[in-house]
Amino acid sequence: MRHAYLLLFPLSLILPQTVLAQQGTLVGETLGRTIKASATRFDAKAARDNLDPAYCYRTAIKLENGDGAEQDLPGALAWYRKAAGLGHAEAMAALGQLYHSGHGVERDEAQAVHWYRQAAGAGSVIAAYNLAVILATSETTPRDPEQARRLYEQAAAGGFAKAQFNLAQLLADPAFGQPDVEQAYKWMVLARDGGIGRADSQLAALAVRMTPDQVARGGELARQWHPTTAH
Repeated sequence: MRHAYLLLFPLSLILPQTVLAQQGTLVGETLGRTIKASATRFDAKAARDNLDPAYCYRTAIKLENGDGAEQDLPGALAWYRKAAGLGHAEAMAALGQLYHSGHGVERDEAQAVHWYRQAAGAGSVIAAYNLAVILATSETTPRDPEQARRLYEQAAAGGFAKAQFNLAQLLADPAFGQPDVEQAYKWMVLARDGGIGRADSQLAALAVRMTPDQVARGGELARQWHPTTAH
């Protein structure tokens, strides 16, 4: 299975460059499309009638991966659509990724935006992150920095470390209004704790711009933070 591509801004707080002026490095990300024990309850009768979204989603995964049968990407797309039509957030996000990457379907950023938006509205943090990246950096979709920021906030609140890193960068960037260095420090600490290696150097750069009390408050905000329930 090929992976959809997401963008992570390689920003530096030290450099006087704005977020939107920079392009990130493409990095492989996946929604983790495997059949999970925690998936929506399986309803046998609804499954027979093709009305159980979890059943439809699992069928799509099997067809996409060629699990137990020959790989069938058009079939997978159809089953993802069926699951999405039944309100399955991960299926919506999967459709966005397929259109974003052009995997098994002609690449179509407008369709990717549509499905990411639907999935983000249903609580998918990866879809919120992907959509934020498009709205912040795309050369074809109209940019919307304010909406991108809100989507980064949604994904960051759900515990997605890359969104926390990008949100910290936005909050520290004067190009986006009055910087909020304490909140930026909080999100950068959480991004570091979430495994973003570059966050350490960014924290050091932020600390230079902050008073000791601000650094202490930013650290305390990070300690008090708890993720929201998210997909």
